[in-house]
Amino acid sequence: MTCFNGKSIGLGLLSAALATPALAGPVYKNDTGGSFEYYGHLNPAYVNFDDGQESFGEVGDNSRSASRFGFNLRQNYGPNEFRFRFETALGFNGTSSFTQDGRGRAYDWTRSDLRHVDFIYETEGAGTFYAGQGGMFADGLAEYDKSGTGLASELGFTDIAGGYFLRREGDRGQVPTDGVEVSDAFDNFDGSRRGRIRYDSPSFNGFTVGASYGKNILSSSDDDTYYDIGANFERDFGSTEFGAGIAYQWRDRDDDSKDDVETFIASGAVLLQSGLNFALSYGNEKDGGSYVYGKVGFKGDWLTVGSTAIALDYYSGDDLGLGSAVIGGVERSATSSDSSAWGIGVVQKIDDANLEAYAGYYSYAYEDSLTDFDDARSFIIGTRWKF
Repeated sequence: MTCFNGKSIGLGLLSAALATPALAGPVYKNDTGGSFEYYGHLNPAYVNFDDGQESFGEVGDNSRSASRFGFNLRQNYGPNEFRFRFETALGFNGTSSFTQDGRGRAYDWTRSDLRHVDFIYETEGAGTFYAGQGGMFADGLAEYDKSGTGLASELGFTDIAGGYFLRREGDRGQVPTDGVEVSDAFDNFDGSRRGRIRYDSPSFNGFTVGASYGKNILSSSDDDTYYDIGANFERDFGSTEFGAGIAYQWRDRDDDSKDDVETFIASGAVLLQSGLNFALSYGNEKDGGSYVYGKVGFKGDWLTVGSTAIALDYYSGDDLGLGSAVIGGVERSATSSDSSAWGIGVVQKIDDANLEAYAGYYSYAYEDSLTDFDDARSFIIGTRWKF
């Protein structure tokens, strides 16, 4: 059985926008070293998810890179720069929120769509200081990737179909509406955006250290405290590009009945002159689960319209997404689990139109100490238009 919701207001709006000519965000400058620049993109996509018994097709906004609008205000003070950054997702229903039970409203902007309301002071020798809503230092440090296929395949692949539930083997008939979600079974522990204060050190030959402290100010139901410390390294060695990051994160629960969370993440990626590229990531939660992730890709100029990127990746996780089930009339909790997924992604740039067309496929396998689950599959096709 295939389900498809063709009455998507969001699709109509996005398609209409894509039909208009691409606009380049100009830079407006003043006479004192200040400037204003806006930017954004639209990213409609179609996602299909097969849970092993039924398949579900939906059109929405690709949560890997949500449609957004933003701007930067900059003002130089000698060698230093003050910047205010504002950025918001546009509020279209994201692919990560799709479930077997429905897709929600096609458009529903809320304050949680605010990505950056950020005051930044970048100094020449003392580093960079941040205050406001924005990325914690660990944000992105689990996902170093130079393949160019992030819209279709990356460590954060659960943004594509993470809201769907995995179906227990033998569970036939009723559509699953609770249990283990794809995003739980294939977690990546990456950092996130918070209302925070943050410090990044100056770069020493590509090496930077930093720390941040924040709260989830956009959620009225989350009063936990978040903080992290880490380092990253980005440098070119001749024609070879290299990047890596490492971080440790703490989440102190406001609710004393819940355990605090500590996670470690590390990742690295390299792009060779030939276009061949590799990425590797690892994540571990103290007293919890862990994963390893690897990727190999190639970027080439096979078409005159723009570069082509293709990549294969593989994910293996332990003790993630542990849930419960009623067995013999008794509710039991899982004590261990195994997660594995592999995928392929392709991104084609169309330079003259500021477009990227992409497609991706993932296969998911999961089992825990209570029962096996049906293998699941997803694919996505879409386009991102930048302005």
